[in-house]
Amino acid sequence: MRMGLLRSEAPNATVYLDWSPSPYSCREPGDQSRDPMEDFFLPQLLPPRFKSAADAGDLAQKRCISSGHPETAHYNRLYNKLLCKHANDAPTPVERGPRWLAVKRALLQAVCPAVVGLWRSLHPSLQAEADAVVHSLPQEPFVALHVRGGDKVTEYAGRGARTDSDHSLLAGMAALATRHPSARGRTCVVMGDDPVLGQVVIAHAAKILKCKAFHLRIPSLNQTTPQASDTSSTLGHEQDRFNSAPVEQRCAGARSFLTDLNIMAAAPYFVGNTVSNVVSMAFWLRGCVHHHDLDTLFDGDGYTDWPFWL
Repeated sequence: MRMGLLRSEAPNATVYLDWSPSPYSCREPGDQSRDPMEDFFLPQLLPPRFKSAADAGDLAQKRCISSGHPETAHYNRLYNKLLCKHANDAPTPVERGPRWLAVKRALLQAVCPAVVGLWRSLHPSLQAEADAVVHSLPQEPFVALHVRGGDKVTEYAGRGARTDSDHSLLAGMAALATRHPSARGRTCVVMGDDPVLGQVVIAHAAKILKCKAFHLRIPSLNQTTPQASDTSSTLGHEQDRFNSAPVEQRCAGARSFLTDLNIMAAAPYFVGNTVSNVVSMAFWLRGCVHHHDLDTLFDGDGYTDWPFWL
């Protein structure tokens, strides 16, 4: 989203993508033998005016402005707040709907070229892995469910009403079944990081969505159980733990995640917790790359105001 908005703010600016500090890598720290973006993307296929920062020289001398994750999140929230205010401040309730439609359309027009261009530069081997999984599913609409446990659970404590969330996607699945009855009785693809929470999600999906089959892409319990002596660790993804893992493990995890993201984007129906950046990425890929209706993505806790997903 930030890439697309940057292009709207400064159409003639060049955006350099710096992958070097990322823990999502297939190389040892300090290995400068090739561009780290090449682990997952083909930099030569990036959209116009987007370039890899590798071999770009001293970007400070080019008077580039650095924008890391915190700055990006800050600017996205500012856009979110202002756009919501614009739509909700319509003179009459009748005009509020058209304003929301205009906001959605404007955001898609601003962001989609960057999303589509970046996704087209994904390494063909990664796209092939995702395509193989999708093609192995029944050739009919399927439901994707994304489980997010680990350190995200502790982050929920500061998310207002989400403090009481059980992270099981129950409310989202109920909303999906009500809004789209045709989503019932489908194959359900369960992805994520927490095997214990995943079993709770599976039980809810079997009861509410009546899944006729399950395709699981969650780790098994014996793969993720922390050492008995480590009482501070939890199941699921923890960023600090991931960052300190061996490079082979981080590489495999990043490739598997990108495959999962492809599946979420391709799924005709999707339920996930929208406070996760994973779901934010899936949101844009679904709308920009696969042209799914925004109404086919549901927040796991039942939030229906789509700007929360940005």
